[in-house]
Order: sequence, then C-alpha cells, then structure tokens
Amino acid sequence: MNSSKKKVEKKGDKSSAVSLFSFKPTSEFKPSSIYHLIFNTKEPELAVRQFPSQLLYIAVKERGLVDSTELIEIMSDAQLKALLAMDLWEKERFNVSKIWQWLSLPEASGDLKILQKILRVLDLKIISLLIAKYTEVLYYDEPTDAPPAEGFITPDKGRTWIRVNTSSAENDFYLSRLLALLHETSSNVYYQLLMVPQVATFSMIEEEALKERNRVLSEIGFPDEELSKELNTPLPLERFLRENKEFLTASQKEIDLLNLKKKDATLEAFKGGSATPLSLLREMVRNLEDIYEEQTLLVNAALLYTGEELWDYKNILKTFKSVTGLI
Repeated sequence: MNSSKKKVEKKGDKSSAVSLFSFKPTSEFKPSSIYHLIFNTKEPELAVRQFPSQLLYIAVKERGLVDSTELIEIMSDAQLKALLAMDLWEKERFNVSKIWQWLSLPEASGDLKILQKILRVLDLKIISLLIAKYTEVLYYDEPTDAPPAEGFITPDKGRTWIRVNTSSAENDFYLSRLLALLHETSSNVYYQLLMVPQVATFSMIEEEALKERNRVLSEIGFPDEELSKELNTPLPLERFLRENKEFLTASQKEIDLLNLKKKDATLEAFKGGSATPLSLLREMVRNLEDIYEEQTLLVNAALLYTGEELWDYKNILKTFKSVTGLI
C-alpha cells in the first residue's frame, strides 16, 4: 500500500467521527451483539453515541434492517445519515433497490416516527432521483377536480397532479407516503424537488448526490476516490528510496542515539514541570487515536478500491489484519 500523510477532517456530530478501530476487532466479536450491549444499559440513547457509525452499520446489516428499528430510532442524526450514505450506494451508483427497505420501516415500527427521522437526514437529492425515475408530474394554471388519468393524485386541490409508477404496488405506496410526508413537513421543499428533474438530468442529480455521499463518508474515515486509489497503488521504488534516504542510510548507532535523545527530552520535560503524568497520558491517548484513524482510513480505502461490502465484518477483519501488518 502507498503511504500518505493526508488526514480525514473530522466535522459534525462527534459520535459519527469516532474511528472504526477504536475498539479491538477480533474474530470472536459479533457486531450484532452491539444491539444487546446498548439496550442493556440504563440510557441506550447515550450508549449508542459511543459507537462508530460504521460499526453500527455492520451491526444493523448483520441483525437485519427490519429487526433494528429500535436501534435506528435512537441513533443520532449524524449516525443515521452515515448509515444511509454507506447503504444506498454501490460504488459510484445510487442503488435504488436499497431505498425501499428503508422506506418500508414504518411497517416494522408501527408508526411514522422512523420515516420522519429518515426524511430529516436523507439527502434531498436522493428524493429528486426517485422523483425523476418514478414519477410523472403535471401542473395546471387553474385547479381541476378530475385527475388527468388513472393513478394521479393531487396534494394541492388540483393544481399539481403526480403519478408514481415503480412497477411495484408496494414501492408505489412507500414512495407516495414519503412524498406526502415531505409535503406535510415542508411544501416549499416538496415543490422545489418536483422541479429539479425538469432542469437537471438523472445523471447530473446522481453526480451531485455522490459528492454529498462522499462528504458524509469523509467524516467517518473514508477517503475520496483519488486518495483511495493512491493508498492502494504500490509506491515506486525510486520514490521510496528518495523519501526514506536519511533513515535507510543511517547506522544503527545513529538510530539508537536519536531514540535516546527523544527519551532524554521527555525526561527533562517531566523534571522541569512542563510535562506531568496526566499530560503524558493524554499525549499517549492522542497518539493512539491517530493510529486508529490511520487504520480506519487504510482499511476503508482498501474496501472502496476493491468494491467490497462495507458491512462484511469478516472481510473487514481480514483487511484490518493486513493493514496492521503493513503499518
């Protein structure tokens, strides 16, 4: 693997920025057990925020989306947003088959609360893609009571008529319900999204949605496509020798002397009062988190580069062991 000093900038909800490998992955660990760990605490809403979004995604996929509604409902908005970014795409393409599973969750939870939460964090460009692909919209200057054809419904007493056709009665219902909830939540946004497919092609909308998806993933330790490729491209020998010339030409005596100077500097700082046991411990923790972030970045780069499933824990563990061996 190619080495890189590029860092993933951490933004947004702190819970979604926790590195995937801030826990110690083992073959005995079962991600699906996270569900019970969280709900066996006194405050599950606080407990869930201690887990990386990527690990929650693995747990949800292993347990099953329908059986994970309680967990999804107590996640932070940032965590759920990250889950959707990981699940709704296949490489650089929007995987529309996945969205129906999410839109069907009210049937499992028994109310619309979970759909309201999904709508709150779902990238609006995804809804624009669904509108572009599965709806027909007609506008009238004067409202009309009669639908223009079978299957058309109106949210505004006959001025706008919309027909959903996904070739599945079940999916028609899910999308119609989502659009109705959107209209109820914000009619302005609803009408704006209906207009998007008239000024942008499906590919253009998908491209912009992909940028947003990559931005969300960058906050939880995923590199962009360029960095992913760089990290998985063998470093040319000439460049390696050039960048590591000082280390490669150093004698063992010089290396030992450098390590001794570092130890002496730490000891002097401790004696002089500029360093305390607590400050040294904090520095160790910061260094450890840097290692976790680097491991997460490298593993995710490998997963993206090879097109592997982001929730396949066995493969993630295998990749983690390989990366750990390299660094």
